Amino acid sequence: MVRTSAIETLTDLSEEQWGLFTRRQAESTGMAWSTLARLATRGTLVERVAHGVYRIRGAPRSDHLDLCAAWLQLAPGVPAWQRDAGTGVVSHRSAAALYGLGHLPADVHEFTLPERRQSRRADVRFHRGRVSGAEWTSLGGLPVTRPARIVADLLAAREDPEAVAHVIADALRGGHEQAATLTAAIGPFTARMGLRPGDGAALMRWLLDLTGAPERPRWLSQAATATATRSDRVRADARTVPGAGAAFEPAHEPAGPAPDPNAARQAGSQAGSQAGSERGSGSGSRPGAGVEVSSDRRRARTPTGSNETMVGQ
Repeated sequence: MVRTSAIETLTDLSEEQWGLFTRRQAESTGMAWSTLARLATRGTLVERVAHGVYRIRGAPRSDHLDLCAAWLQLAPGVPAWQRDAGTGVVSHRSAAALYGLGHLPADVHEFTLPERRQSRRADVRFHRGRVSGAEWTSLGGLPVTRPARIVADLLAAREDPEAVAHVIADALRGGHEQAATLTAAIGPFTARMGLRPGDGAALMRWLLDLTGAPERPRWLSQAATATATRSDRVRADARTVPGAGAAFEPAHEPAGPAPDPNAARQAGSQAGSQAGSERGSGSGSRPGAGVEVSSDRRRARTPTGSNETMVGQ
């Protein structure tokens, strides 16, 4: 006979976890594994939704139930409200899908964790990297990377540039991120696109041109204004520190050739083509195992035979 107290405890717990609970959480209430298995087989009180994850019958069904279950598997003994970025953050395509940004298919559940980890599930992919407090937020009860980090992660993963551009446009249109913040996030990837290293404004302009969004002039103006204001503030603050002004004086770079839009477009097309040949899915494609991504800011690598991607520390 099932103890009523155990069921009540799991029901209360599941209300804070999208109607879900884990086998380890059930065992912590004193419920035997055999009892849980019997309940799942009968399907009257609970149903199994993933390995070691169950749902209370009658609980509201989340729009991202499979993703929530996969996230609970990362730390099955820890309640959702006690977790932080160290136990895994929804990232990359999965994060974009949670926000409703762009149109990249999120058929694989992607998480970023600070330590190396592997999964036997073919529909789960881990990325090793640090996510600072400013780079993630809670969305629908799940920890998820913010749009600027999403865009940087997608570029590091060599996703199709046009698909990433639509993620940027949707983030700006929905007010999820500031134009200047996104411009700074994509700065480390300019050289790969055939642009001057660090010229995030040029890359932003090129990417937004791919979307054809009518709001492009306004977004670019906002990014330029915010960037100029930030630079002026940094220089002003530097001059208030004795002996620090010279270190913050803008460097006079030698005049060089202007960025070639055709070269940028060709580089972006090559990146998209390479990603498409490795993992094609719609207009956006993503790399599979064995791809090494190199940039000034981060390096991504998927070990052969593993579904873990290394992301810059």
